[in-house]
Amino acid sequence: MSYYDDILKRWPIPYKSRMVETRYGDTHILEMGDGEELLVLLHGSTSNSSMWIGEVSYLKKYKILAIDIPGEPNRSTEERFDLEDDSFSLWVEDCMKHYDKPFHLVGNSLGAG
Repeated sequence: MSYYDDILKRWPIPYKSRMVETRYGDTHILEMGDGEELLVLLHGSTSNSSMWIGEVSYLKKYKILAIDIPGEPNRSTEERFDLEDDSFSLWVEDCMKHYDKPFHLVGNSLGAG
């Protein structure tokens, strides 16, 4: 987590750190950007939202949500999803009910699954 914190100290645009409750446990979200349109970023396996450090400056025209996937090395719950059922999509649904608006979804590796 100290490595994650070090990366966030170099984050190129202002952000807020937020925890939201889901049926799978607490989920950590980095919120940033000024736009009306919502853009959700989901990282890959064995990673966290800090992987988007190089992209967020180019995307700041959106309201960006970089969401830490549970069970990976990040600030969300440590419980992993069963990738054979609909747990992952239900988790995304739980996260997004806190924002109540349409969104664009960008995923890398596991986050695109």
